[in-house]
Parts: sequence; C-alpha cells; structure tokens
Amino acid sequence: MKWIFNAFIFLMACPVIGQEFYFRQMPLDFDGDIQKIGLLFQGKDQMVWVGTDQGLYSFDGRNYWKINRPDGAIHEVTAIAERSDGEIWTGFDDGYIQVISSLSDNRVISTDSLKDVSISKILFDPAGDVYIATYGKGIWRIRDNQVIRLTYTSLLQTDDVYDAILDHHGRIWLATDRGIWIYQQQPEENLQHLGREQGLPDEIVTKLLAEKNGDVWIGLYDHGLGRYVAAKDSIITVMALEPGDEGVVSLVKGHSDDIWISTEKNIGKYSFSEAGHKIQLPPEITKRLDVILFDRTGNLWIASGNKLYMANTQLDHRIPDITGIQSITSLAGRLWLGCESGLYSMNQDGSEMIQLLQKEQLNILSIYADPAGILWIGTFGQGLYVYDPSDGRKRHLTEQDNISNNSILNIDGKGHKLWLATLGGITEIDWVTDPFRDNLTVTVFQEKFKFPTGYVYDVYAGDDDKVWFGTDGKGLYYLEQNQLYSFNRPIALPGEDTFDLRTIYSITTDEKNNLWLSTTKGNILNLDLNGNVLAHLSSAHGSLNSLITTAKGEIVMVREGAIQIKNPDFGVFSFSSSTGLSSFSPNLNAVCKDKDGSVWIADTDNILHYVPSPTDTARYVHMHLVDISPGVLHPNELIRLNPDSNFLDLRFTGLWYPDPSRVQYRYMLKGHDQDWIYTHEGRAVYSKLSPGTYTFMVAGSFNDDFSKTLPLQRQIIVMPPFYFTWWFISGCIILISVATWLLLRLRIQHINKLHQLEKEKTTLQLLAIQAQVNPHFLFNSFNTLSNIIEEDQKSAVAYVDQLSGFFRGVLMHREAELITLEEEVVIMRNYAYILEKRYGNNISIVEEINNLEGYIAPLGIQLLVENAIKHNKVSNEKPLIITISIDDKWVVVSNPVRPKIQAMTDSTGFGLSSLVTRYQYLTSAKIEILNDGNTFTVKIPIIHLNT
Repeated sequence: MKWIFNAFIFLMACPVIGQEFYFRQMPLDFDGDIQKIGLLFQGKDQMVWVGTDQGLYSFDGRNYWKINRPDGAIHEVTAIAERSDGEIWTGFDDGYIQVISSLSDNRVISTDSLKDVSISKILFDPAGDVYIATYGKGIWRIRDNQVIRLTYTSLLQTDDVYDAILDHHGRIWLATDRGIWIYQQQPEENLQHLGREQGLPDEIVTKLLAEKNGDVWIGLYDHGLGRYVAAKDSIITVMALEPGDEGVVSLVKGHSDDIWISTEKNIGKYSFSEAGHKIQLPPEITKRLDVILFDRTGNLWIASGNKLYMANTQLDHRIPDITGIQSITSLAGRLWLGCESGLYSMNQDGSEMIQLLQKEQLNILSIYADPAGILWIGTFGQGLYVYDPSDGRKRHLTEQDNISNNSILNIDGKGHKLWLATLGGITEIDWVTDPFRDNLTVTVFQEKFKFPTGYVYDVYAGDDDKVWFGTDGKGLYYLEQNQLYSFNRPIALPGEDTFDLRTIYSITTDEKNNLWLSTTKGNILNLDLNGNVLAHLSSAHGSLNSLITTAKGEIVMVREGAIQIKNPDFGVFSFSSSTGLSSFSPNLNAVCKDKDGSVWIADTDNILHYVPSPTDTARYVHMHLVDISPGVLHPNELIRLNPDSNFLDLRFTGLWYPDPSRVQYRYMLKGHDQDWIYTHEGRAVYSKLSPGTYTFMVAGSFNDDFSKTLPLQRQIIVMPPFYFTWWFISGCIILISVATWLLLRLRIQHINKLHQLEKEKTTLQLLAIQAQVNPHFLFNSFNTLSNIIEEDQKSAVAYVDQLSGFFRGVLMHREAELITLEEEVVIMRNYAYILEKRYGNNISIVEEINNLEGYIAPLGIQLLVENAIKHNKVSNEKPLIITISIDDKWVVVSNPVRPKIQAMTDSTGFGLSSLVTRYQYLTSAKIEILNDGNTFTVKIPIIHLNT
C-alpha cells in the first residue's frame, strides 16, 4: 500500500465566511437531570433516538419519550443500532444491551462477559450474527444466543475500540488507538492492520464510515479526515484540521457524495464535487460538540452538552457586508449581485467580495448572464448596461437607443436575443456575434405589435420557444415565431367565478411546459396552454415575489416571510420563521438558477441558497402510534375491548423534523366516524362504542395535503355482552327447540314411562352383576392361591394367569351386550380352572362343544355354572358334574339336582331371572329352563347377527 497526500485542505484552516445555516434549539423537556447528549440516531421509520447520560429517549421534534431499562438502572447510552427487522439495539456504558421492538416492548441481551464494560458499537451482518465492539474488552460476537470474544491473533490484545463498521465484503473494521484492524472470517480467517506504515498519518482513529463502493472514510484524532480508496488500496488525507479542534467526534453521510465531519469545536462539509466548507455555528453553541446527525429530510442535528440544535441544510445563508440587494445571478462559480449601491461579485462560499462599475453609481434592478458569459444589467432610471467580467468591456443603452424605458425590471434571453421587461413596455435586443461590436437590433413592442404601454413585471423565455410576458393590468402575453399573442383564456377556479388574470408578477414553467403564474393577492395558478387550471395555491404568507423552477422540477415560490417548494411528488413544503425567514422581504424576481440546478435567492441583506434534495423518500409525515389505552403498541395485535370497558384513548405523532409545528392530523374510526376528523393534537378518544369491528386510521401532513401519506391503521374489536354473542343466542334457540320437542314428546314419554323404568332397572341390575364379583368367590380364590403357593409355586403362577384372565374377561366385556361364543368359552374355562383348583375332584365340568360360531350374552355360561355350584352339594362322595354342550342353536348347561339345605333361603333368584330378562331385549328366542327333579337344564339360544 502506498501513501498519497491529497491537496484538499479543509477550509477550517482559512478565515472565511463559509456556509451559515439557521440553527434552532430543540425543546428540552427531558424527564431527568441530563448533562450530556452523546448519541443521535435515526431509524428507518424516521424516528430520532437520543442517547444521553441518563438513558435512551425517542424524539418526534416536540416530545421526548423515555425508554426505561428493564432493570431500572440509569446509565449512559454509548451505542445505538438498528437491525434489518426494525429492532433498535442500545448499548450502555455498563455493558448492558437493550433491544427495543416497539416503544413498549423490549428485551435484554444478558451476559456477564460484558459486565461493566462500555459498548462502543453494535453491528449486524447479513448472516444474522451480531458483533459488539467495546471499549475495554475488544470485539465480541453473538451467534445462537452465545456471546463469544473474537481472539484471532492480535484481536486478543485489541481492547479499546472507538468505532467499528462492516464493509461491503463483510469485513469488520475496528478504529483503535493503534490504527485500524480489519478482521475477515470468510473464506479464511484473517486480520489486517493499517497504521503509519500503511499510510495513516495518525494511529489514533476515532471514527469510521463505509461507502458502498468499498471506500472507507477515516476520522483521525490529530489529522482530520482521511479516506481509504479501495480501488487503489491506498489512504489519502482529505481534510486537515486546524490546531485546537481536538479530534473527529462524528462522521455522517449527507446527500449524494457529501460527508459531514465534526470535531469537538467545528463542523465542516466535504464532497468531491466542491471544496470543503466550514459551517458557521451559532454563538450559543459554546460547549464541546458531542455528536452530529444528518437526517433523511436534510436536517443537520448538533448535540452540545445537554442541548440539541437542528438546521435544514437545503437552505443556507450567505451574509455579505452590503444591503439593498435587488437582483442576483450566477456566473463562472461566482454570484453577481445588483444592489442599490451598484454591482458586486462574490465567491459562492462568501469568502471574497468585490465591487465593479463603481464610477457609474448604478441602482441595479435586474441582471441576466447570457450563454457567452456577458452580463446584461437593468437599472432604475439609468438604462441597460452590457458588461463582460472577463475583460471589463461595457456598453450602455438608454431610451435614446430605442429601449422602451430606462427602468428595467427583468431580463431574460435565448442565444443572441434577449427581452427587457421595463416600466414602459417590452424591448427586444438581437445581435449577431459580439454585443460590444455589433450593431444591436432594438425592437420596441409598442411599435411592432401595438403592445400597450405600462409596467411589465416579468419576462420568461421557456424551453418550448415561447417567451412569456407578465404585465400590470394588461394580462399575459407570449411571443411565438415572431408573433405576439394575448393569452386571454377564461380562467375558472373551482367554486368561484372567472378569475381575472390581468396582473402577473412572475412566470415559470414546469417539466411539462405548463405555466406557473404569480398573480394578485398571493395567488399562484398552474395552467396548461389551453387555460385549464391544474392547480391553485394560496398562502397565509405575504404576496408572492418570484417563481423559478429547479433542476429537479420543483417550483420555488418566494413570498414575503417564506419560501415554498412545490415538489411534483410530495406536494408543498415551506421555509419560514423556523428556518430564519421571519424578516424575509426579497425584491421582485430576485432569483436565479445555478448550473447545478440549485436556486439562489436575494433578500435585501442576505443571500439564500436552496439545494434540491437528491432523494425525496422522506418528504412526507411518518406516523407512529405512541400509546393505546387499553391495548398494545405491537402492530400485529388486535385491540380488544370488553363490553364494560369500551373507552379507547389513542395517542399518535407525525414525524416532520423540518418544522414539527406544521404537522396536522386527520383520523377516522371506520365503522363509527362518517368522515375524517382534522386536528393538530395527536390524540383521539372514543367512548361507548357499540360492539363490532372497527379500523382506526390516522394520517399526517405538513401542508394540508394528505394524498401523499399512507394512513396508519389498527384494527379494534369491541366485544359484545354475553347475551349478544352467537353462542348465547344459539344456546337459547337450542334450548327453546328442545323444550318444544320435550312438550311434544311428553305424552309418549308418559305412556312408556313404566316400561322405561323397568328397562332401566333391569339394566342397572345387569351392570351391577357385571361390575361386581361375589365376595365369597374372591375370598375363596385368594385362599386357594395361598394354599397353592405353599405347595407348588409353578402351579401358583398358572393359577394367577387363569385368575387374571378371568377378571380380564369380566372387565373387558362388562359393558358389551353380546360377545362371541369363543370369547365366552374362554371366560368359562378360566372360571372352571379356578373351580377345579378349589374343589379338586369334587367337581367336574364336561364340555361337549360342536360349534363356536354365534354370539351370547357375556358371562351367561359362567353365571349358570356358578348357579349350579351355589344351589347344589359338592362333595368327594358325590362329585358335581356340570355338562356344557354347544351346537348350532343352543348352549345347554345341565347338572344333577342335589339341593343344599340352605339354598332355598339364601338364593335371591336374581341371577337366572336377570339372564332371562336380558335375552328378552336381545332376541325373540327365549331361554328354556327344565327341571325333572333329577337334572336341572338351562338352554340359551345362540344369536346369529347375520340372520
């Protein structure tokens, strides 16, 4: 890398007048004892964030809102950054990092690694990583919620970082007191150092600013402003500072290629298209400059101590040491001023002024510079002077040379022809090559076209080869193809009678060659060539003195006390007392357009320079909701109001920093309001809203034109009382329907009541039988198990399996009306096994099964087996033999009759009778019971569902 020294020396080192902006002090209604404003930041939503030694504030130009830390601590804000999703990340001097996604929603990046260290910069790379530069612990990365310090080679020893940036290659540049360190992660980790050996004149680097082309601006502590030129891989010194400036504290990007640089004492502007300029600061700024901000509407903000100042940089001032300025033009990088005391020439930066033609003692009303650089000077009562600034040649013409009048109010021309607007009419002057040598052709329109005598205030040579003349009381005329025409179209304003277009003070055209005319009482008309009114502008400011069009197609309207700009895309905005024009009273048509498209305006003792903004993306009021009660600020959440709390209070603000006092709002609650409601107060209150869905819309404007702004919208739902809800109404309808149906069915229910009660009784009895197990059986089963365990553990395991299988079957089928024969036989066999273990050879169950197809009521066979044991003797002398036979139609269970003595008294007869009753509901076939005194037989019909 080689060292290049650029000869651009910052004009702070020169005693010049410089550019002067009108700085106004912003309101200071902070909630806290603030001593220092250390940071200014503007988000993509245009909101300005103010970092102070007492915490973070948002500022709309009128009011401040304190953003409290979740931990309640008060510390100095040392870093502010915005992520691509709009989140504002704030770093503090104690290592605390707060993330704000709305004015009422914030979170904390919690880490002990950064505790008690000052956060100097927060960066976001496209991959989603967050880099935290600190003063005291180097550079850190946040990835997947993990905070890790970057320790690659010398980064571990780089503790104190003043500033950091990401360049267009994704590399991190660190400004330190040991030069610049450039860290690269991909494709291979690498660390590069820029110091004195690489061309830095000063290794204490305080600020960095990246350009899109890879260049980097470098703010130095002792040597001003440098620039790393990526294409040449070299460093140049751009601006040197004068002693005592004490280092660069801010670098911000302006419009186009402008760079604003602030030291602790001064502010300057630099661009490659022009020399550097020192900015004249207001005398009330006496303390150290802490930070500057260039916002998106062209305002320059300055923080000094606990005070905040702002100036609109689109309008700057030059204050020459003369008065009585009546006309102005720009030629060869200099301003030419026509005054009551003569002709003056001044550098555009105000650094030098000289007077010319002093002997003539001229009172100059108008100046025109022709394409050859010749000045045509119109005077009051002294005729016309032709002057060549390059060699001092001059020529004088008066009424004796056939001009209409010696008092010339305005001059305009094209090529080798020009026209004079005088107090006595119109004069045309034509020449061939050199107006000093040629015989000038002077034509008086009164003679050639019978033009009426009288005042002609303005002459305007348009781009469409028409030349327009505005007269006093005689109307509007135009010259086309050497013929003069009266523009006597009837002009009708909306809602008014025909407008009397007789007096025209100033004329210009827009990009479509439509006319803009300054007429009586401050009215401005925009007409097409057929006389149709395209726009009508009036103003509370004084009469309009001048109209001129910028290179951006803006119409500049110069009034007494104000300058209005009609932007073709964003409407009209104004410069007035808020930009220092409280005593502004310029002469008629004392304006000119420079070669760069900017406009110079001459006041009597002040020169104003209006520079159109290259980018007008922020030329409208940006709306923000500040508070919703009740509700939340999050834009994606609905506002829901309960029926007993339908009071709604919405507070909003519109951002228009050039002049916040001009912001007007209109709002509407769609579904409630019939039309827009207009107000200057940022608040809307509604009460007693009916249940329903509403949309709140609010828009802001700085010029009463709301067509250029998109309204902010939020949906609001007022919940209905419960008796208006769909579920309550539906429930009532269902309830009434059910009641009606019940009344209609009452007679049928009465007839079937006894039958239904009997059925329910039987069902309950059945469920009771299915759900319970005979306690005696349960006791005997476990007693048997106890005996088996002592004798044969393997048999005990088998017994448990059979017992659990039996209970499993009971539980599985207790709610079923039917089960298959196969399932019933399994339950029966489990039960038989248990009985055989209990009674041994005293009982025998014989199976004669020829069919297992079909269905049967659950536990039917088990109930009959249990019934046989319950009512008959079981002994070793006479074993009880129970026979179970199954064919295609019947399940037959039989046993010999050996009644127990107590059987008749203990038996309830419920088990068998309940089985009979069940089958009455399951099938038309009936259970058959046979008892011949020797054998008791029960025949259960098999149910086939497919028949």
